[in-house]
Amino acid sequence: MKIAIAFVLLAALLVAGCTQQTTTTAQTTTPTTTEGQPATVETTTETTTPGTTQTTEPIGGQEVIVEIASTGFNPQTVTINKGDTVTWVNLDTAPHWPASAMHPTHKIYPGSDIQKCGTAEEPNIFDACRELGPEETYSFTFNQVGEWNYHDHKNPSLFGKVIVQG
Repeated sequence: MKIAIAFVLLAALLVAGCTQQTTTTAQTTTPTTTEGQPATVETTTETTTPGTTQTTEPIGGQEVIVEIASTGFNPQTVTINKGDTVTWVNLDTAPHWPASAMHPTHKIYPGSDIQKCGTAEEPNIFDACRELGPEETYSFTFNQVGEWNYHDHKNPSLFGKVIVQG
């Protein structure tokens, strides 16, 4: 009986030793997530059998928060990955309207144009298409790699930049 228990424990140790999981977290941006934590990208490498390694790197899917105040956007510049979403939150008492540069047409981000507000194309353009009242939000998912300037349509002297990496 003791030999059988020892054999089962030895077999369990061998199986457990064949699988190793390592998680690495690297800081990629300084903005915060919806939970107020620094935004990170996590890469997990799992070895399931000796000599076989599988690496999973997320392609987008992270959310970064940009706060809007009377003094502007915070942070003013964010760096994200293709497929990530930026959410602007109005923390001011005055209305704000985040949109792609250039004022007043909003055409810098590909496909964007203030003329598309109120149309079926509105969900695909980088333009809130309306004033955000206090505590209201606007979110946009960036699928085009590049550096995208934006501004507050209600106060064009307030501007920021989203850098989208491939």
